[in-house]
Amino acid sequence: MRDPRAGSRTTRSTPHAAPVPPTKPRKLEPLEFARWVDARAERLAESWLGEVRARQPGASPAVAALLERFLKVFTSMLSTSFGPYREQVEPLWLQLTDLFGSVAAQRGLAVGEAVEEFQILREVLIRTLYAEPPAGGQTPIPLRELIRLNRVIDRGVIQVSVGHADVLFFALFQGSGAPEHLSEEVLAEVEDQLSAIDAEFGSVMGSLGP
Repeated sequence: MRDPRAGSRTTRSTPHAAPVPPTKPRKLEPLEFARWVDARAERLAESWLGEVRARQPGASPAVAALLERFLKVFTSMLSTSFGPYREQVEPLWLQLTDLFGSVAAQRGLAVGEAVEEFQILREVLIRTLYAEPPAGGQTPIPLRELIRLNRVIDRGVIQVSVGHADVLFFALFQGSGAPEHLSEEVLAEVEDQLSAIDAEFGSVMGSLGP
């Protein structure tokens, strides 16, 4: 015989928690990436210079000092390529890369050697990104910033080639032949041009604020 109390029993359902939608990972902001690059500017220059010296040994102390100055100005400018002031600084970046190419030609380097020296910057940056990723690697770097990084260096490569070609063209036009070394007069002139670009960069950044 069926227990009459059986029909009075009710089954209680266990409430289920609503599924929590996955959170999207935060992406690194352009200004954060710019600060990461700026904080490593001096070390990037040192690594770059070490690679240049290893590939082109035997430079005179004057030329070695000039190259060190060049690379320090390059890396101090680089971070602005990812910040809000990139449009204001880009003309100076192109002037600097053009000057670098012309100096390479006057040092007696072939255009491929000049481009290789400049592209070491890309290698150094990639190695540093892997060794010390921004935000400890917890925050992905947006693809647009990596594309911009490559575009900045690619534009520099083009301008290095232009500066190199201009020197050879004028040497051919004047009938003086391809230069093989930097004279003291040319060294002093390049130092002045480099100082002027660096000073203008400081002035632009000062006028735009922190």
